[in-house]
Amino acid sequence: TEIPNRYLPFYKKSCMKNGFLTFLFIFFIFFSCKQKQVEKIPETNNPIRNTKVEYGKNFFDFDEVDYYSTQITEDDAMKLLDNQTSKIDEQKYNVIMNDEYPKSLNEMGFIKNLNEIGFKKTKIETEKFSDLNQIFVEKSEQDGIVFSCIPVFRDLLVFKKKNKITGFAKICFDCNFYHIIGTNADLKNFGQGDDYEKLGRILDSK
Repeated sequence: TEIPNRYLPFYKKSCMKNGFLTFLFIFFIFFSCKQKQVEKIPETNNPIRNTKVEYGKNFFDFDEVDYYSTQITEDDAMKLLDNQTSKIDEQKYNVIMNDEYPKSLNEMGFIKNLNEIGFKKTKIETEKFSDLNQIFVEKSEQDGIVFSCIPVFRDLLVFKKKNKITGFAKICFDCNFYHIIGTNADLKNFGQGDDYEKLGRILDSK
């Protein structure tokens, strides 16, 4: 049927409008199908969920581990920031509050005085050494939690080999913070994943 000339402009506009609506409808159907396909991907194919931890170099070579712990309160620890009137107070501050002390194994002489500043010493059982080596080791990056707080180091680990100190670590479990010396291994991923939880269970078993 021939369309009168006077109706041609309206007819063309109608066709263009219908064509545009058809395009939108096709696009919507296509997008919906793609979205459903994405939702059906099984979790087992998710590369993030299936990432395996890759291990590298151990931090320390050891055959003995001394564990020192203190029950100092948060308030008493904070007082050390401004109250260092004696050698004992100064040493307490360095061990418990200073996150850069000691700088090297040559400064480990303070451990003979740890009892005087409130630390209790115990030995880590040899059967726990393999668990420690799964924590104090280079590893691939994982999720981790970092807290914004002032670290209070209540837990110290002294690693030894044939009675010689080979490594040292002090840990703040409240802030998920650490200071480690005696190794040239890469420390950047220490404490990620469930490192702190695993280490806490080892130490709590003492």
